[in-house]
Amino acid sequence: MQGRFLADLVRRFSLRLDLEHFEYLCGRGASEDQIDGLSLGSVFGAFTPTNDPDQVAFKKWSWGLKRIRDHISYPLTDQAGDVVGVLTGDHIEKNYSKFTMSHATSTAFLFGLPLAIQSIWDTKVVWLVEGVFDWFPLQRVIPNTVAITFDSPGWKQIQFVKRYADVVVLAIDQDEAGKKGVEIAKKRFGPDFDVRVAQYPGKDPGEFWADRGEMDFKRHFQREAGRLGVAI
Repeated sequence: MQGRFLADLVRRFSLRLDLEHFEYLCGRGASEDQIDGLSLGSVFGAFTPTNDPDQVAFKKWSWGLKRIRDHISYPLTDQAGDVVGVLTGDHIEKNYSKFTMSHATSTAFLFGLPLAIQSIWDTKVVWLVEGVFDWFPLQRVIPNTVAITFDSPGWKQIQFVKRYADVVVLAIDQDEAGKKGVEIAKKRFGPDFDVRVAQYPGKDPGEFWADRGEMDFKRHFQREAGRLGVAI
C-alpha cells in the first residue's frame, strides 16, 4: 500500500512522547485528548528505506531521521484519514520541516482532520487556521477546524472544502502574510463560494490563547461564530 511506510513511522513515533515534548505541547495549547487522537510523538531511532522512491526521498529529507531526531512529529492526513505527510518541529527553536508523499500533490492534506471530519460533515462548515498551535485551542471550541500549514489554502485543500462544506471561515494569521493569504484564499475559492473571515485580537489564534487564557478565548470564538452565523 502506497504510503504505508510513513503511517508506520508515525505510529512508531507516537509510541513515545518525551516528557519535555509533552509539557511543551501542553504549554502551547494542546490537550491530552488531542495529542492522543492525532498520534503526536517524538522522533527517534533511524530509518532504512527500501527501493520505494518515497522512502528514498524521506531518508534523504530526514538524513535517516538524524536531522529531525528529538523533534515532535505532527502527522498530515488526507480526507480518507491516510497519513500522506508529516510536519516535524523542534520544541526549543521555531524550526519546522514538512515532508509529503509524492502522491500528496493530488490530494488535500491537512493537520487535525481526523478529529474534525465528523463535525465538518455535520455542520457543512470548515474553519481554517495556519499552524498547529492555532489549531489546538480553536479545535476545542470549534470542532470543525483544520490547519492548512500554509499562509493560504492550496488548490487541493480548497477542493476538499468545496466538496465537504458550504461555508469556510478563515481564521488565518492577522500579520501581513496572513492578510495576503486571506485575499489569495478568497480569489481561489471564487465569488460564488461562501467565505467568511473571523476576527480576534493578536497576531494568530495561538497567540491570543496564550495571552488571554482558555475562557476568554472560548467566549470570544463562540461569539464570533454567532456573529458569522455558523454552527459549532
